[in-house]
Amino acid sequence: MVSVVVLAYNVEDYILKCIESIRKQTYSQLEIIVVNSDSKDNTGVICQELARIDKRIKYICKKNEGPGAARNMGFSLATYSYITFVDGDDWIEKNMYSYLLCQLQEQDADIVGFLYRDDYYNKEARTDDGNSISEFIIGKHRNGPTATIELLFKKNTSTFLN
Repeated sequence: MVSVVVLAYNVEDYILKCIESIRKQTYSQLEIIVVNSDSKDNTGVICQELARIDKRIKYICKKNEGPGAARNMGFSLATYSYITFVDGDDWIEKNMYSYLLCQLQEQDADIVGFLYRDDYYNKEARTDDGNSISEFIIGKHRNGPTATIELLFKKNTSTFLN
């Protein structure tokens, strides 16, 4: 099973689309942990309503101490073997977790990172850094911090091994 930590801070315009993209995954055995960092808009109200209608959602509101503290809180509350993070102003492809779990099993991976696409609303500019979830980076047989650092700074979609 997968724990999904959602960071939410003043994202009332985006949070519904974000959480719905998680709720409607083809892989449904998810725990969704929404960490609201004391938003000043209606983010909390929206998240509380979603938690009321979907028992997979755990809603937490905490003092705003930055995204690192929110991630750490979500991480500490996660109960499943795999933990992922989604920012409250982002959304994911409907088969992302099915694909992720398949890749983890096939590649015997320790960590997986996906590329992303920026969509700029109300502007003509659009930057594509990745076209689909099939573009990913895998960390395998490394200790946690080393794998994470290498994953974050990897420029292409190839796999890195021992």
